[in-house]
Amino acid sequence: MHNREMERSVFDLDCNELIPECGCRCGECLSEIRETLDKMKGVLGFSTEGQGAKTLLIVEHDSAVVSVDQLIDVFARLPTRYEASFKPSLIRRDER
Repeated sequence: MHNREMERSVFDLDCNELIPECGCRCGECLSEIRETLDKMKGVLGFSTEGQGAKTLLIVEHDSAVVSVDQLIDVFARLPTRYEASFKPSLIRRDER
């Protein structure tokens, strides 16, 4: 059994510039994020902090299975209902 390298990574998924016409339907995007992360190996959970355009996404993950760069790549392809997508950035990373 391999040792888990737990991380808690905090992301800003800026959507203001790319998707201004969305009308702040954040619940729809969060549902898609939840469905996507639930399918990813190495992701143990996530939560949000704040609301609307200032929502931060906190992801608990095993960094030996899924890296911060892989998570950013996944977020950059969401939400799928728009041609534009999030502009994700890492705010901070805490190893446990």
